Amino acid sequence: DFGGGISVENDYDSRFVNLGGRFDFNQKQTTMNLGLSYTNSAIAATLDHVGMNYVVLDHYVKNINPKTHALEGTRQDWAASLGLTQVINKDAMADFGLSYTRSTGFLENPYKVAWVFAPSIDPYNPNQDILGTFGDAYIERRPDERNLFNWNARWSQYIEPLDAALHLGYSFAHDDWGIHAHTFDADWVLPLGWGWTVTPRI
Repeated sequence: DFGGGISVENDYDSRFVNLGGRFDFNQKQTTMNLGLSYTNSAIAATLDHVGMNYVVLDHYVKNINPKTHALEGTRQDWAASLGLTQVINKDAMADFGLSYTRSTGFLENPYKVAWVFAPSIDPYNPNQDILGTFGDAYIERRPDERNLFNWNARWSQYIEPLDAALHLGYSFAHDDWGIHAHTFDADWVLPLGWGWTVTPRI
């Protein structure tokens, strides 16, 4: 499979291409999926001319277009994925996958502003009296590079006496920003008849 697309907005342009392949073997009881993608994005965030009077822009002077007063930047995202699906028996199936995404460039959200403040403490009574609070607002700053890995596993089990299915999933994501995320999920698929299905999920 080969695909691509363009997204054009007032403050954001994105172009992407992707390539995917599927291989069946072991009498089609084992399936391997491969995927590659590339995205190039251009950001031109319109800054609030009133609000920006209260925001420190020292780190973004070179990113501000003097004609449009937009905060500009570009980013690139490369991604690769590998998945494996195995039929265990007529009632069970397992899925395993891993993916890697490398992002570089302007990774900030230009519309996020954080207020950083520091209280001024009375030196003679440091535990109680605050003389005042001083601070500044800053546009979000992130590193210019991120490497993200994601691992996942899923088990699907058909329960024949109940004509229902149980799905259990787990994924682990980690990156070089120090983020580690564990996600567990489970759902119970119960057909009710007449084309209706109820699926409690946790």
